[in-house]
Amino acid sequence: MDKDYGGKISAKFHANSGIETFCAKHILHYDSKRFHIVAVRVFAAKEFIVTVYLDDKLKEISTIHPGKILVKKFKIENITATEFFDLIEAFNFTLSNDHYDLDNMEVINK
Repeated sequence: MDKDYGGKISAKFHANSGIETFCAKHILHYDSKRFHIVAVRVFAAKEFIVTVYLDDKLKEISTIHPGKILVKKFKIENITATEFFDLIEAFNFTLSNDHYDLDNMEVINK
């Protein structure tokens, strides 16, 4: 049996006490008018880490890597999984192994 699975997840954060509030609490000088949240990465094992990637609306455009999205990375440690998951109203994810392409699946027992 395969042990490693990958996939995609979608999440809906609570409107009033969601990810923006979390960022304001854990990222020094976070301002939702200045930063736009691009991505949130969650790592859970013996430790729980949330990494937030922010687009700084005040940054100057770089010509070093045209077409790349320039982001600032903020690694948030020393929090509990409960603190993070309390921000989420709902989530949905599907995991699969590398032997099957989910886009090519057809469910036959509807």
